[in-house]
Amino acid sequence: MLPLCAVTVDVESDWGGRASAEDRGVEGCRYGIPRVLDIFDRFGVRSTFFVSSEVSGVIGPELRAITSRGHEIASHGWRHLRYDHLPLERLDEQLRASKNTLEDVTGLTVSGFRSPQFAPHRELFPALARAGYQYDSSLVAGRIPGRYHNKIDHRPFWKDGVLEIPVGSLPLTPVPSGLLWLNLVRTAIPLEWLTSPDQHLSVFYLHPFDLYPARYTTRFNWTINLWYLLRQKHACATLEAYIQRVAERRRFVTMHDLLSYEWNAS
Repeated sequence: MLPLCAVTVDVESDWGGRASAEDRGVEGCRYGIPRVLDIFDRFGVRSTFFVSSEVSGVIGPELRAITSRGHEIASHGWRHLRYDHLPLERLDEQLRASKNTLEDVTGLTVSGFRSPQFAPHRELFPALARAGYQYDSSLVAGRIPGRYHNKIDHRPFWKDGVLEIPVGSLPLTPVPSGLLWLNLVRTAIPLEWLTSPDQHLSVFYLHPFDLYPARYTTRFNWTINLWYLLRQKHACATLEAYIQRVAERRRFVTMHDLLSYEWNAS
């Protein structure tokens, strides 16, 4: 059996959720989602889109395009803010509101969740179970100073009745398996080395605004501007090259598909 790849897309307002959805903060969604969908169609990718509910009311055509092409909609929270320090009552509220809103907008059942900024609450798993979610993808196996110190590997596991499906790290590196990380490190490491099928499951993530040509904005400090100005160059070509290579070596699945496989409890 071919190894698996779950390509996931985090849909939020621009600049990593820092821009307001109502204040022209979804240009990246409107620019990037059609391009992502075209690449997915070309290579037969079925993907999971983790959608921040605050943008769902202003990207209706894009959401309809996602669902009409057979992709899964999951929750990326109501607001794109760090969930790790929320009071438990507010966490429960955010989880329920996001799930209900996305189900109302799409008419589909939402079974998965991913914490904004990969910053999960310590009580996330029981809270997800209470809200009716079946799986989560808020943990990252990559390790970077100051972030992603989860002490886990890439394999999914069950906890409190919820399946955790972590994002792995790029081969030969400690960084997460994400588009802009791939776009950065492929300048030093050949792409074929970064897509080798040495694991049964690979989970990859990107944002629609990753493909949007970055420009400096005075709304954010210079470090945020520099981060996106440097890393978004050639991102669309990197995504297409990655998907094409993975299509030759792995079978694409949605995150919901992974619920039917056997995984160990934590």
